Amino acid sequence: MKALVLGHGSIGKRHARVLSEQLGLEVEVVTRASECAYPHYSTLIEAGHLERFDYFVIATETNRHYQNLFDLNAAVTDRIILVEKPLFFRKSDFTNVRNRIFVGYNLRFHPALAKAHELLQGKKVFAVNVQVGEYLPWWRPGTDYRICYSAKRNEGGGVVFDISHEIDYIQWLFGAMEKLVSLTERLSNLEIDSDDYSSVIGWTERKIAVNLSMDYLSMLPVRSMLARASDASVLLDLEHGLLTSCDENRIKQTWDFSVLERDYTYREMHRAVLERQGGEACTLQQGLEVMRTIQNIYASNLKDEWHEA
Repeated sequence: MKALVLGHGSIGKRHARVLSEQLGLEVEVVTRASECAYPHYSTLIEAGHLERFDYFVIATETNRHYQNLFDLNAAVTDRIILVEKPLFFRKSDFTNVRNRIFVGYNLRFHPALAKAHELLQGKKVFAVNVQVGEYLPWWRPGTDYRICYSAKRNEGGGVVFDISHEIDYIQWLFGAMEKLVSLTERLSNLEIDSDDYSSVIGWTERKIAVNLSMDYLSMLPVRSMLARASDASVLLDLEHGLLTSCDENRIKQTWDFSVLERDYTYREMHRAVLERQGGEACTLQQGLEVMRTIQNIYASNLKDEWHEA
């Protein structure tokens, strides 16, 4: 099986390595970079006959995703295309789909989140608190945070786009966001022009209350979810790979997934897409639903609509 990876930044390199070294695919790359360990081309046109590839991974800057996907979908038929998250830079319709398209929300394949999904199946959930935060200058060792796309609003940066994993898994577990309001701003003195903080409250279509906080600010990294159901509470700590539940009889259980190989979630996502008809991978429609929610977060920003206490 042959794969073509578009983009060779840090995430593109990871996709290429996982597909080549761990899944045994023949990998080629589209990149403007002069140094690349794989056969590579500067443009899709230079890559030649695209029908010779079975699998395409779009790992370019977020603001290029739509055009990349449009071009691939027009050029090939009945192939598999994975687009890195978030799907697009802004909410866009995507029709006339000729291929099977998925979105790279690999966090769905973390065993702790998968176990939480299992535990919450069929339960009446009342409310969910989700928090994710990490100090942006520490994200990519050896890279100046000021020049990465996260710092640049016009390249698809900003905490809402960058950490949209949480939006995806909230909607995967609890249903699409139906109503919401947010406070989304650049609060810090980080040298960026994108938002570094977002607090969102709302309801899902299943009438589950959601409180979501995302930031580039926390020097104590956090990635957690607390779900309260009628007969149990479930606490997910992805930063430390732990999952804890406590039921109405005060019976407490803890699962430890802290020893997890670095590429596990990426490899399992690719396997689901290539070997299991997608499995739990994020579909195009679900990716578009995340984009709708992102748009609503920005549209509902409360920064100019405070009620005086």
